[in-house]
Amino acid sequence: MVSSSTYEYDENSETFPFFILTALLSITVPWTIKLIYQFLSNNKFRSINSIRLKLASVDESQEDKENLEKKKKSIECLYELQDSLKKDTFKKLEYEYLKSNNSKNITKDFFIVTVLWALVAYVYQSISNNAKIFESIASQFDPYELLGVTLSSTEKDIKSAYRKLSLKFHPDKLPAGLTEPEKLKYEESFIIINKAYQALTDETVKENYLKYGHPDGPQQVSQGIALPKFVVDNGFYSIIMVLAYCLVFMVVIPYFVSKWWNNSSQVNNQGINIETSSYIIEQVFNLKKGSVVDHNLILEWLSNAHEYKVQFPDLTTEDIHSIFIDHINRDSNLTGENSKITDDVKFKVISKTHSLIKFILTVASCFNNLPLSIASINCMKCITQAINPDLDEPRYELLQLPAVDRLPELKEDFKFKGIKNLEQFFMLNNDEKCQVLGIENKEKFAKQIEKYQHTVPKLQVLSSKVLVQDQDYISPGAVVHIQLKVLMTGINYVSSLKQAFNLLFEQRDRAEKTDEKYQTIEHLLDPHRKMHEQEVLPPVFAPRFPVTKDTEYIILMVDNGKVLQTPIFFNKANWSDNLNSKSYEKLDKQKFFAQLVESQKMNKQLAVEANVIEDMKYSYVTIPCPMPAAEQPGEYSFKMYLDHFGMFGYDQYITVPYKVLSEDEIKAYDEEQKQKRIAAGETIEVEEDEYGLSDEEELTEEEEEENESDDDSSVYSDINTDTDEE
Repeated sequence: MVSSSTYEYDENSETFPFFILTALLSITVPWTIKLIYQFLSNNKFRSINSIRLKLASVDESQEDKENLEKKKKSIECLYELQDSLKKDTFKKLEYEYLKSNNSKNITKDFFIVTVLWALVAYVYQSISNNAKIFESIASQFDPYELLGVTLSSTEKDIKSAYRKLSLKFHPDKLPAGLTEPEKLKYEESFIIINKAYQALTDETVKENYLKYGHPDGPQQVSQGIALPKFVVDNGFYSIIMVLAYCLVFMVVIPYFVSKWWNNSSQVNNQGINIETSSYIIEQVFNLKKGSVVDHNLILEWLSNAHEYKVQFPDLTTEDIHSIFIDHINRDSNLTGENSKITDDVKFKVISKTHSLIKFILTVASCFNNLPLSIASINCMKCITQAINPDLDEPRYELLQLPAVDRLPELKEDFKFKGIKNLEQFFMLNNDEKCQVLGIENKEKFAKQIEKYQHTVPKLQVLSSKVLVQDQDYISPGAVVHIQLKVLMTGINYVSSLKQAFNLLFEQRDRAEKTDEKYQTIEHLLDPHRKMHEQEVLPPVFAPRFPVTKDTEYIILMVDNGKVLQTPIFFNKANWSDNLNSKSYEKLDKQKFFAQLVESQKMNKQLAVEANVIEDMKYSYVTIPCPMPAAEQPGEYSFKMYLDHFGMFGYDQYITVPYKVLSEDEIKAYDEEQKQKRIAAGETIEVEEDEYGLSDEEELTEEEEEENESDDDSSVYSDINTDTDEE
């Protein structure tokens, strides 16, 4: 027997419009919400200052309003000083870059969303004007609606409503003068009312209604296609549908997938072009021992980056290299000599160096090459600060100061020729500073330096130690991490004070029990949590770098002249209170330093009141170690290289010693802690094994068993167990 099936088509557009409306709304509504959010947060409608504060992670909704004002004041002061020194063309290009790069172009999206909403309105209007849809809805059997009652109506109410309607539509009660079609309509209504009444009162009919949705039981089920018949059965429209299907699934979707794949396959996971990354890896791999590794080598590699060849096809590798040299030498003759090299080109070329140098640094660390890693960091400093160490050796650090374009020639009889770094420079008074830099306008320079030292933070390492999570000692092979206790201060901070400051912070912590706030479950489970809770550092002061550059410190774990793991970057530390510290400003630093020297000579603890740090905060930096603690008990150490990824004068090697305890030392330590807790009045819980016995009880039972075995042996020792042969 051959079965046949027939299909009903949506000739009256009762179903298909709802499918179209649902599809349109599922796209239009989320897109509209996204567009509204982009519109409200669009940087095109915001000031440059608000954009910069947003990029510096200054949250206007922050609860601590006082701290918020300090951060805003420092960052705004930094940008004000930086803008006053930045080249006008670079300043204009940076403003345009901030507007475009940190905002969304909503014109195209707005047009598309408008068209989609117009289609939604058209489909909705079509549904509203389609009488067949409402007729279909009205034809649905609803006994409550037919009788004019509600779900909460009582049986008495239902009978009353039925009686009234039956009197109205009963064939014997019809008014005179009705036509045959009208009589037929009244009779149909009477039959439907009876079915509605039975569906609510008769148990069998009610069961059919509840189970099948109709008082007569299951109805005929028909299969349908939510498309008009002419679209499917008509040969021409059928071909159009097939072609549309093929176009979408065989052309459109493959095109966008291939386009996405082509774009993603051209760059690695760090956003560097594949050809550039292959070139850099090859150069690092083929680097010979004894080669000169400095910023000049890194600049040569950067000049061959494929990104520049794609973006500037008219420029040669030599042209790109000349842009770098012109920038770090603080020259501007290149734009006049080469018409291809404009300020806009220089802006884009130099801005790209940050990501490229980061990749070189990553590759160098993967090859365990410490000299190349340090050269990469120094190259980033050269480009950020526009400094060529080869030209101003050994005083190039001073070129980072505001309003210093060139250093005066160093004469033999110059009084301050020994001033080579920023820390030495800030030990001088204002007149001496102007002499070192050759500044004539002393009053203007004093204002600039005042802003500079309150906006540029300086990192000081107070202490360092190796820790094990949720453990006070280091056992053999334990998973460890390093914790640095650092202090972010103004650039004028004297490093020799950090030892005394660390003692003061320790005294304050003991008095305020600061460590207790880090004993929560969250902090115990995640030792790096306290670092992430700190403030984001302000941008780097770099008036000659084209765009705003985030402050980043870098840590390299080293051993025997090799890098042990990829670099670790961090950009969070408490700084706003310290840069605006009134107590530090009032501190007589020369007297304080003299007291420090005297206390060191007398081998005594520095006697300084703790109020000098009452409005200052230290920070934590936690570093995961590349290897566990040593397997054998003894004294060991980790070594690291710490530096700023954008400013000179911060590089330092740090040795972090630690001791691995033996089993006996661990037991002695646990016993010592136990006795301290007992002395403090704490209740010591006795640890029990799986049988509910403590160590002492187990020992007692073992002794009893030994005694019993001794007794048994004494009882049976006189029995002769030898055989006759023996």
